[in-house]
Amino acid sequence: MIETEIRFCGCDCGGSKEVPVNSTWKYFRGHNLRVKNPAKDPKVAAKIAKSNTGKKRSKESIEKQVESMKNSEKFKLAMENRKPPRQGTSTSLQARENMRKGAINREITPEFRESRRQGTLKSLLDPEVKRKRIEQIMETAYSHKKGYMSISVSSKPIFYRSSYERDALLFLDSKSDVLNVVSEKIYIPYIDEFGKDRTYVPDLLVTLGNGKKVLIEIKPKDFVEFDSRYQINNLSKFEAAQKWAEENDVVFCIWTEDILYNDSSTTTSLQEIVEATVANHFIGNKMVEGIV
Repeated sequence: MIETEIRFCGCDCGGSKEVPVNSTWKYFRGHNLRVKNPAKDPKVAAKIAKSNTGKKRSKESIEKQVESMKNSEKFKLAMENRKPPRQGTSTSLQARENMRKGAINREITPEFRESRRQGTLKSLLDPEVKRKRIEQIMETAYSHKKGYMSISVSSKPIFYRSSYERDALLFLDSKSDVLNVVSEKIYIPYIDEFGKDRTYVPDLLVTLGNGKKVLIEIKPKDFVEFDSRYQINNLSKFEAAQKWAEENDVVFCIWTEDILYNDSSTTTSLQEIVEATVANHFIGNKMVEGIV
């Protein structure tokens, strides 16, 4: 049995630890920094400088020292008493709630928020960053469909991330008053339910022949219903988009399967469909039935 003793930390913090008698333990980790560094004493520093010849140690000398250390009783004892690696633990629900409240109550200046937003926009608008992002999405083994589609109302192929988005592009291409369609070109800052700054990128921006613009978000109906588990986060995004649309004279609408696969939407005019199906999606702080 190894003989042990109780030692106090050398920084006089009052902490103690049971260590082997022949151990060289003096401080808790980091506590040695609390003690004045003797090397800063001019006399000690001069002595160290005198002994330092500036010559680089040879590889053989270093290997010899390492081998000597491994063969020492001190090293063997340390290896025998080594503690197992610390196992990770899950964060409790109370701790998560405390972090959420801390994030919400944290004061963020408008200057800081704007700098964060500009940094996000810079990365999203960088063609090289966007290209790599699309390649990563294409390589990911998602279960839903993704790819590029060429339509007559766009000068270049449009990337879609789901079968709903693909069908929406075909739907828009069939409308006579659609002049242009672009994908993921609008970046809207918003604050999520945890108080963090985020950027929302709606799916499509459509320009009509009369100059009107329509901002479209495409989602399965289960994702936007009031009792959906995604409702809280989606609500923050959609409210920010609604505000942005009002400020920029754009109509914001959310399309689900009710509009994409509805026989009544066979009219050739997108303007008529938008006017008939898009109204205010929000009453107070909740989504209402009828979002299409």
